[in-house]
Amino acid sequence: MRPKIFEKRIAQKIYLGFVLPLAVLLVAGILVPIFVWFSLERFHADYQERQLLVARTDTLRNAAASIDEQAGNLRRFKDPRFRQELFDARLTYRDALIEVQDRVESLAAPGLRDALVRADRSYRAWFQSTGEGRELLPFEPVRQ
Repeated sequence: MRPKIFEKRIAQKIYLGFVLPLAVLLVAGILVPIFVWFSLERFHADYQERQLLVARTDTLRNAAASIDEQAGNLRRFKDPRFRQELFDARLTYRDALIEVQDRVESLAAPGLRDALVRADRSYRAWFQSTGEGRELLPFEPVRQ
């Protein structure tokens, strides 16, 4: 007959050698995928936000180029159609500027915000230097 102490040691060895590692692996197997899932969701959301910022920045750039083109056409041809297209391009610029500004502020990137303010100031100085800039659509500058 075996002593009870010998049986207790075997039970402890089985517990420490099999059950405890199995429990640790089971908990890790559940928690690690959940952690990875939430981390990937956060990174994906950040990526989508930055993609939207890039798209709106392209819209802003295209609107500024369109304003330049329409201002030149208006100076050359004096056709009222170009004044309306210039007006529409300015509205597009303003809307894109407001959206880009909001997205930049949500990113909390002061360098990017400063670059946006400088770009808008340069645009406004250029537009005010053209004859059409003094006559058309005054609207509020970028929030500083």
